[in-house]
Amino acid sequence: MGSSFTYEKPNDEKYHASLVKYLEFKGEKDLALLLNNAKCVIVTTTSFSHVRWDAFRAGVRFYVPLKKLSEVEPDSADKLLPFCQELMPADSGYDIMDVEFSPSIESAENIDASVSKIDETVTGLSREIMAAILPADLMQKGEEMAALYVYLYSIENALRLFIEIVAKSRYGGDYINNLMMSHNMKQKLSDRKADAARKRWLPSRGTSELFYLDFDDLGLMIQNNWELFKGYFPKLEWITTKVDELADCRNLVAHNSYLEEPQRNLVKTYYTTILMQLDSTMRELVTKAG
Repeated sequence: MGSSFTYEKPNDEKYHASLVKYLEFKGEKDLALLLNNAKCVIVTTTSFSHVRWDAFRAGVRFYVPLKKLSEVEPDSADKLLPFCQELMPADSGYDIMDVEFSPSIESAENIDASVSKIDETVTGLSREIMAAILPADLMQKGEEMAALYVYLYSIENALRLFIEIVAKSRYGGDYINNLMMSHNMKQKLSDRKADAARKRWLPSRGTSELFYLDFDDLGLMIQNNWELFKGYFPKLEWITTKVDELADCRNLVAHNSYLEEPQRNLVKTYYTTILMQLDSTMRELVTKAG
């Protein structure tokens, strides 16, 4: 007996617009305002929701401008969840199981678009073939790690930009040669730049030499130049401990390992606290630089 579901998710933009209007109608003006300038992506999966027979689980991600992140309350996602569930067409075959917030960064949108495209392709296969090629639990874990990578990618590069802006404000364009670095860091930077020069068919790591350094190197950079950066953090251990733990998680995700829920929650918590710490500083420094 075939399923009565279409397994087609609604258009992201139309769903988002309808959700904002629905929230306003329900008197949830704060939530509606929070989503006004956000981007919405419905991420489907091929894992059963266990809510309805033959229905798959799905999630909704809202990409919010950085300046609005402080307005996201700890229970904002929980408050939004029932409204997101109500607006998902019943015949789509998808049950909304979670809501997440992320910064509106281009890379985040690209990753989610890619994940959604994979999901749509895989959903078109028969379940028997899909189970043989890619078990549902493996696909679900892959989606969870893809979403987590967005957090890690965002905070790693936000720290790079922060270090660059602060150092430039003190030392100017030649800031990299004025920063205290260990011999190993200098060697790594030199070797990777030389390797990039030989492999010109590959894209550049980034616009700054800091992109040639690893995530954990950023913590060491702040530590080695604490006199320059100490005005931006409560204390040295506050930032270095977080960077070390995030770097460990990043390396596991980069090597296709799976992080359990406690580690995933840790990444999201550190992501939020670090970005909130840097938010006003970054805007002030960018304004001065401009």
